[in-house]
Amino acid sequence: MSTILTDRLLADNTLRNLEDYGISLVARLNTKFETANYPQDVEISIRSIQSMYRELNEQLAPFLRSCSKRDALAKKQDIGYDSIDPASQITDDTISHINSILARLSEDMTGGRISLPEECPEIASMVQLMLILISMANMLSLGKFLLSTTLPLVDDIAYYDNIRGSPLAVGIYTVQTFPSTILALLSHLYVKLAAQHAYHTVREIPSWVPCWFKVVYQQWMKWIAPLPNVALKNVSTFLQSPAAYVVSRQKYSHSIVKMFITSTVGLPFLYASSRAKYHRKALARLRTHNIRRIGYLIDEILPLIKFNGSSALKFNHQINAGLKMLCSSNFDGKSNENAGMSHSVSDDLTELTSICQTHIPSLKHSTHDLVRHHNQPSFLTRFWPLALIGYKYVPEIVQQVVNNREAAILWIRTNIVETVSSFARNWIVKPLVNIWKTIRHDDSSKIAITSKNSLNSDLEALERMTVDYCVENYSYFTDVPLTEANREILVKNITAEVRSGNMDKVMRLYEQNLKTPMKAIINGNMVRNILIQVQKTKVDGDVALSGIDKIMQSQELVFGLVAASPACLVVWYIVVSTRSYLRNGYLVRFTRNHRQSALKSMNTLEKLVGIQLQISQGEQLKTSTFGDRYFNNGLIYMELINLRRQTSYIFPTFLQSDWIRDMNDVLATSQFPELRLNTIQRIWNVYGSYLK
Repeated sequence: MSTILTDRLLADNTLRNLEDYGISLVARLNTKFETANYPQDVEISIRSIQSMYRELNEQLAPFLRSCSKRDALAKKQDIGYDSIDPASQITDDTISHINSILARLSEDMTGGRISLPEECPEIASMVQLMLILISMANMLSLGKFLLSTTLPLVDDIAYYDNIRGSPLAVGIYTVQTFPSTILALLSHLYVKLAAQHAYHTVREIPSWVPCWFKVVYQQWMKWIAPLPNVALKNVSTFLQSPAAYVVSRQKYSHSIVKMFITSTVGLPFLYASSRAKYHRKALARLRTHNIRRIGYLIDEILPLIKFNGSSALKFNHQINAGLKMLCSSNFDGKSNENAGMSHSVSDDLTELTSICQTHIPSLKHSTHDLVRHHNQPSFLTRFWPLALIGYKYVPEIVQQVVNNREAAILWIRTNIVETVSSFARNWIVKPLVNIWKTIRHDDSSKIAITSKNSLNSDLEALERMTVDYCVENYSYFTDVPLTEANREILVKNITAEVRSGNMDKVMRLYEQNLKTPMKAIINGNMVRNILIQVQKTKVDGDVALSGIDKIMQSQELVFGLVAASPACLVVWYIVVSTRSYLRNGYLVRFTRNHRQSALKSMNTLEKLVGIQLQISQGEQLKTSTFGDRYFNNGLIYMELINLRRQTSYIFPTFLQSDWIRDMNDVLATSQFPELRLNTIQRIWNVYGSYLK
C-alpha cells in the first residue's frame, strides 16, 4: 500500500546514492581518524556522531535492504517486486528509536557537548546525512499512517450513506446505538449538573440531622436534590427542535397532533439520522484533508530528498517547513515564505526534533481521535440486538432440534436422500444402461409393445379354426365329394388364404348362415363363424402392433435417448445453476463490494486525469475542490492504491501481473495527462468485464 512512497525515492536512485555516500563517508572518516591527531573534544564529537550514525544505520538497514531488493526485481521486470513494501520495515518502534537518536544529537549539539570541527568536514556531512535519513524515515512513517488511516474512511462513509439512504437502516441504527445514546445523555446531564453545582455548598444543615448523616445529607442536597430541575431544563432544551418543527409545519398540515406525534415519537430516529449525518460529514472532511496532505507529501516534500551522488550533500531547509505546514491544523498547501532562508545545522536539528517529537505525533493523535470518534460503531454495538435475541431464543431452538433429531433425520432421509437416490437410479442410471445395451445389441434391451411369439400363435390358431370350419362345411362350396387328396389341397389353399388375409370362404359361409340365422345359431355355425372373425380381428390388431413394434425397435436408441434426456437435462441444469451461483452469486456476493469500490475508483481516476488534461491545456475549472492540485494528485494516489487492493479479490491470478504493470504505467505517466488517459482507456477495454 505504501510502495508508492518508496517508488518516488527509488525513481531517481536517491536512496542508492545516499547509501553509497554513507559507506564512503564512513570509510573516509575511519581512515582520517586513524592517521590524523585530533584534540580530545574533536575526538569525542567524532566518536559520538559516528556511534549515532551506526545506530541510525542499524535501524534503517531492513528498510534499505528491502528497497534494494525491490529495485533489483523491478529492473528485472519480476512481478514479485510488488509484494515487497520497504516502508513496512519502518515501524513505530523504529521511528521511536530514530527520534531518540535525533533528540540526543540535538541536545548534545545545543548543549555544546558535540561540535562540528572545521578540520573534519566529513562530520558535518555525516550530520547532514543523518538529518536527511531521519526526515525521510519520518516522512515515510507519516505517509504510511495517512494512507492506512484514509483508506478505511471510504468504508465508514459508505456505511453512513447506507444508513441515511433507508428508513429501515435508520431504525436498525437507532436500536444499535440506543444504549450509547442513553449513556451519552446521562453523561451530558451529569456534566451539566457538575458544572452548575461544582462549588455549591449547603449553607445550613438542620439540627435534626444526626452527626453521622451530615456528610450524606450535604452530598444529597448538592447532587440529588437539584437533579430534577437540571434534567427538566436540558430535556426541554433538547425538545425545542421538534417543537419548532411542529410550529413551522402547522400551517402546512391539518393535523398538528399527527405532526407532534411524528416529531416526538420519531425523536430517537431523527436524532440517530442527524448523528449519522454528523459523523459522515466529519469523516468526509477528514478524508479530504488527509488526501490533500498525501498529495502534498508525495509531490512536494519527498522530491526535496534528492541526491545524485556527485554534488555536495546538504539538508534542504524546506523539508522542515513542509513537514511543519503538513502537520498544521490549518494546512492549505501554500509555500512558506521563510522556507528559503538559511539555517544552521543546530537550527535544523532543533526544528526537525520539534517536528518529529511534537507536530507529527500531534497530527497522528488528533487523527486517531477523530477516526475513533466518528467511524462506524464497533462490532459489539452493531450486533448486540442479535446477540440478545440469540441469547433468548437460540437455546430453545437448539434444544428442540436435539430432542427431535431422530424425526428430523428420518424426514431428511425420506424426503431428500431417498428422493434423490430414486431419481438418480430410475431416471438417470436405468435409461443410460438401456442405451448402452441398445448400442451393444443386447436382446434384453429391446423395446416392444407385444411379446415375441404372440402374433404367430394367434395366426396359427386362426388357421386351424378356419381350416376346421371350412372342411366341415365343404359341401357349401362344391358338390364334389371331399377325398383325402382334395382335403390336403383344400387345407393348403385355406392356410395360404388366411396367411394372406383372405377370409372369403368364411365370409361366404357367414352370408349363407344369415339366410337362416336361427338354424345357424342353434347348430352353432353362426357362433363359430363370428368367433373366427373375432380371432381374425385380433390377428389384424396383432399385425398392426407388430408393425409398430418393429418401428420402435428400429428406433430403440432414439427412444432411449429421449427417455434419458429429461433427467439428464435436469442434472445439467442443476450443475450449471450451481456453478453460476458459485461464480456469480455466492462468490460474487463476497466480491460485490470490491467490484463497486473498484468501479468508483476507476471512475474517479478517469475524471481526475481528465481534469489534469484540461488544466494542462489551459482551461479553467468551475469546481473548487477538483481545482486543488494537491487534492487531485493525492486522490489519484489513493484511488490507485485502492484499485490494487480491491482487484486482488476480483482478478484471476494470471491477470495480476498485467494489472500491476498497467497501474504502474498510470503512476509513471503523471507528467503526461493525455498518455495517462489513454492508459486508463486501455485498462477499461481489457479489464472492464471483470469489474462489471
